[in-house]
Parts: sequence; C-alpha cells; structure tokens
Amino acid sequence: MKISSLTLPKYRDLSAPGDDISLILPGLIGVFDGATSAPIAGESPGRIAAAAAASAVAGLTTSGEIFDMETGAICEAIRERMARNSCHIPSEINLATTMAAVAFDKSELRLMVIGDSGIRVNGNQVYCHLKKIDDVSTEARIAAFNILSGKYEGTDEIEMLTRRVAFMGLEQARTDGILSLQEADQVLATLDGAGIAQADRKTVEGYLLAGLKNQKNIANRNDVPLGYSVLNRDLIMHDDIIDVRLPRDEVRTLEIFSDGYFSMPEDEITIAAWEREFKAAEDRDFSKTSEFKSIKGSTSREFADDRSLIVATLH
Repeated sequence: MKISSLTLPKYRDLSAPGDDISLILPGLIGVFDGATSAPIAGESPGRIAAAAAASAVAGLTTSGEIFDMETGAICEAIRERMARNSCHIPSEINLATTMAAVAFDKSELRLMVIGDSGIRVNGNQVYCHLKKIDDVSTEARIAAFNILSGKYEGTDEIEMLTRRVAFMGLEQARTDGILSLQEADQVLATLDGAGIAQADRKTVEGYLLAGLKNQKNIANRNDVPLGYSVLNRDLIMHDDIIDVRLPRDEVRTLEIFSDGYFSMPEDEITIAAWEREFKAAEDRDFSKTSEFKSIKGSTSREFADDRSLIVATLH
C-alpha cells in the first residue's frame, strides 16, 4: 500500500497549528477535524477534541478491537477519552470533532464517517454526510457578506465582520449596529428557499438570530430541527453516521479528506491534484460566496479552513 498525506492549518504563514489531526497506523488511516472555537488558556478546544478522538481510535486499532466493535462502542470510547483529556475545558465550550477513517483487515475494509469529513473510494464513490444546518448557515452568511460588501470596502474587513455576524448571531449584529433590522430580515429571508418545514421555521430562525456560538445546543439531538451527529462529550445521535464494509480486493484507492477542500479532482488521485483544485477554488471564489459556497471565506491572513488529506493506493 502507498500512503501520502497532507495537513495544513488555515493560517497562511503556518504561525499556529490547525484543528485537524491525521492518523496513519498499520490497519487504519483517518482524518479528524476539530470544530473551531476560541482558545482556552492558549489551547484550541477543536484540536483537543480531534487529538483525543485520534488517540482513542489509535488505541482501539493497536489492540485489534477497531474492526469488529459496534459503532456505538467506538463512539463511547472516543467520548470517554475526550472527557478525560478536557477536564479543564468548561462544559459550555464547543469541544467537538468529525471523523473519517478506514480500518483494514485481510479481506475487508471498514469505512466510518461521522460529520462532514469524507472518504472517496476508487475516485468516484463518495461517503460524506453534509449537515442541513451548514447549508442554512452558509446561505445566511453569504447574504450578510453581500449586504456588508455594499457598506465596507476591504475584503478582509468584510469577511471578519461577516464571521462576527455568523458567530454572534443576527440579534447581536442588530444590537451592535452591524446590520439594520431590515438587513437582518433580508438574511432571515434566505430560509424561504431552504426547504424548512413551516412548523420548524421559527426554531430555525432562532438559530440564525442566536448565531453559531449556540449551534452546539443542537448537536447529537434528533428531537430538534437540523440536529446532527458529531463526536463531543455528549452521547452521539447515530442517525447520520456512515459505517460500511467493502471487499478489499474491490478497492484500488482511498482519499480521506476534511471539509477544507471545496471540490474534488476528477482526473487524478494525488495530493497534488487536490491542491490544484484547492488553488482553483481560491482563485475563482476567494470569499466562498458563489461557486464554492462555504460557512467561511478566505482573508489575506487565513484560508477559509484547515485542510487535511490522506491518499492511499491499495493495488
């Protein structure tokens, strides 16, 4: 097997590590993408979460348990490790990570995906779960970006103000004078075409009014609109977890990626090809508001997100 990997932080000058962790072991390869949140005593909660999950999975792999364990047992082992490693992090802090991992035995592969990282098999079959809450937040963020573009000139300033609006919420943006009441209503109007059930509309509007800082309140809940599974210190929801097994002799290549990439190469299965795709996205849609819509855009100092990739050629 030939394995190549790349992990880069969002910081263009490499001044700090990102929140992604890549794991390569005999019997398993995987990417863990920690949720971005404000540092606590100089530590990134997202990186703590990703490192704890990777450590737990590494232990299960080296002990020989990972391939046959129930999904729930794997998630519980991760949750326990995360809780032990984050005793100093307050419970209200968003400590969470995704996971995309492949475990191997002699005749079979086990693909496990939790969150919006993903796996592509043989260059065409993609295993990735995209969250509806991200679609909603992205459209709202783009509406806010476009409104602010008419009021400010610097791309960096517009992006950072947009991030503030997305994180703190429309209610706070109105209070702070960043958006008017009419402009905030324009952002809420993006829900008109979002396929939200009328009965859920008020609740979903509440998410946008409260901001991404409160998104953790719907994580691992199937009793609320737009709930989703993620690895954190709570019991996981399970409904949207991907856990499939494939015959090993039918798999030629694997690409495991975090959501810092905005498109996939079609002509080549290499890290260089993915990086060319990434550069094309940067060149064509720097702010990630049109062709490559995303929850964040780039600035002169940061890419929109960290990015990680593992490419494996089996035969």
